[in-house]
Amino acid sequence: MCKYIVKIDDNYHYMDESERINDGGYKTLEEAIDRCKMIVLNNLKELYKKGMDAGDLGAQWAMFGEDPFIVGGDESVPFSSYEFVNKTLCQEIIDDKINKESMLFAISVHSDQEYGKYPYMVHLGFVNYYINKYKYLLSNQHDVNMAISGGWLHDTIEDCASVNYEELKSLFGEDVADIVQALTNIDGEYNLNALKNNKIAFFVKLCDRLANVAFFKINFKEKVYIKYVNQFEDINKNCPKEFKKIADEIKLLLNNADFK
Repeated sequence: MCKYIVKIDDNYHYMDESERINDGGYKTLEEAIDRCKMIVLNNLKELYKKGMDAGDLGAQWAMFGEDPFIVGGDESVPFSSYEFVNKTLCQEIIDDKINKESMLFAISVHSDQEYGKYPYMVHLGFVNYYINKYKYLLSNQHDVNMAISGGWLHDTIEDCASVNYEELKSLFGEDVADIVQALTNIDGEYNLNALKNNKIAFFVKLCDRLANVAFFKINFKEKVYIKYVNQFEDINKNCPKEFKKIADEIKLLLNNADFK
């Protein structure tokens, strides 16, 4: 026998019980709460539209969203959709959407490009491997999510003629577009000044460089290594102190290069 029943109100029809939905019964309070959270999360994902910020998404839910609640049991039910939905949660939903969309976009625009003898996505996968390895060095989850999107998109302006800053801004937001712009080479050289002014972009640049050095150590190319050795002093000197662990790993690989 189910002790707890989850019901769903529609915020658009507030206080109109004729619009209420019986979602189902659950044996434990924990199961019922988990179900309520899942309903709200799925609803927020459905309500999100490109260009929304966290405030927009929260307001959209407050006007048109689903408000599940729990009835039954002897104890008070510690769940409120209005307490569960907050700016942080809405931002997490938006960031997750942007991350997935940026990956799919990168797959599309890099589809005819190669990384050595491999599809270009191999490189982007390596970059995001290192972003995830060192994500604990970033200040918060939003910065992590911006770095992940930047990792997928970091070469799009530079290597894909059809992509520009304004398109990335319209698709993924200004923060992501700024990261990619800072990571875009100018006349074949990385833009150190732009990286110094965008800490997340510098983080992604370090992960990108580490991915390249690790790859070309396995698939050895002396010319590439010499270029990276020559560039490393400037990168290391200007590296934010909180990211020095990544720079140290790059330095270790460069110092152990086969041609030295």
